[in-house]
Amino acid sequence: MIQEKISNKILTIGPDYRYPSGGIAKLLNTYSQFFNPFNFISTVRIPLNGKESVLRKIGILITGLFRMIRFCCLSGIHIVHVHTASGFTFYRESLFVMLAYLFHKKIVLHIHSGSLAEFYRANPRMLSFIFHRVDRVITIAKVWESFLREEGFTNVTTIGNPIDLPISYTPRKKSNLNLLFFGKLCDNKGIYDILEMLYEYKASLPDNLQLIVGGNGEVDKFLLMVNDLGLGSKVDFCGWIVGEEKERLLLDTDIYLQPSYTEALGIAILEAMSYRIPVIASHVGGIPEIVHNGRNGILIAPGNKKQLYQAIMQLADNPEERMRLGNNGYEVSKSYYPDYIEKQIEKLYISLLS
Repeated sequence: MIQEKISNKILTIGPDYRYPSGGIAKLLNTYSQFFNPFNFISTVRIPLNGKESVLRKIGILITGLFRMIRFCCLSGIHIVHVHTASGFTFYRESLFVMLAYLFHKKIVLHIHSGSLAEFYRANPRMLSFIFHRVDRVITIAKVWESFLREEGFTNVTTIGNPIDLPISYTPRKKSNLNLLFFGKLCDNKGIYDILEMLYEYKASLPDNLQLIVGGNGEVDKFLLMVNDLGLGSKVDFCGWIVGEEKERLLLDTDIYLQPSYTEALGIAILEAMSYRIPVIASHVGGIPEIVHNGRNGILIAPGNKKQLYQAIMQLADNPEERMRLGNNGYEVSKSYYPDYIEKQIEKLYISLLS
């Protein structure tokens, strides 16, 4: 745990970690365990169903801004650590960055975005304005740090996102070949490519193959597509999964799939690796930094359903290869255990406080 004398001086800004149904909120749920106390202001709440009224969102934001002013005026806060992504999220969190700047606080801007390059190129003046007013920009993969340095920013460092420790490793005996997908149900994550691949190649895929899906987002669209393609017997939808149920699914999984079109890093990939599961993922964003083709997984081009099918077939009848890739992935995942990430965060805070 980060020293109490340091924790007292840190204010964290981001989505409500008590409702960890999104990537950043889930991360902050883990981060909250690093601090004592955990000084925190919520900028948005994302319920499990993904729905929140506009008035409620505005209310949370305004409340957060007033709490920010109170923290800056009445407490011993020295560093404001803002977690953000691209698009509207960045603009919303920029309000807190500017408040911290006006109160002469040290500012850490922590960017969790798989489309940072595209977002920056579309809004260079806005992002440059914000980046020049923070003390440190944290990216979660080296590819994004390199991009920002090429754009002339020197106050950038990379710290990966922590993953939950695997609770145990006792795989169960099973008759199915289980494929697993965790995440938001949307085009960007490639979930619909998985369904289309299952439909197009169903005649040649193993009869015992089963796709298990856990997540939220476009649930109705996803279930409709499963029904329209006649995949009801091949797809199990579990909704948003946490805790023991998530552990059970990971222990029952043979291959993890993440054919995203953009990805900052891929926490779900690292979680799968921590359970010694081989990964098939897209060669995008920060994924190649953790999935090394042929060593701990297989990389494919985003949107390429034939490559996805071929990768599955390559591993389907080869348990020895799945074990080799899974064991190698497990070694990679250790670098993202909470204790390791916590030490990097504390070291950053100490450097800013000195």
